Amino acid sequence: MQINHHVGRLVRDVNFTVRGENETKIAYFKLAINDLKDGKATYIDYVAFNKTAELIRDYVTDVGQVVEVEFVMRNHNYTDKNTGQKIYAMQKSSDTIPHL
Repeated sequence: MQINHHVGRLVRDVNFTVRGENETKIAYFKLAINDLKDGKATYIDYVAFNKTAELIRDYVTDVGQVVEVEFVMRNHNYTDKNTGQKIYAMQKSSDTIPHL
């Protein structure tokens, strides 16, 4: 398992929603991560769930705010039932932790 962290600025307001029978709390947000080599930014989308989503909703409030995010990425693969094709993807864990 590899723990990763990104530091970037909030690009737009956090989109917070509650979904499903279990009332799962979900926060969607995007950070601009500066590339030190060429001075350009990489834009990365994040998703957080439940208590972490509530923390992001409450404390990540201003566009341009610097946020540090720690997360675990895992390989995820499956076979598409319709086509039989093997699908490979990288999945960030749901335990995204913001450091403010």
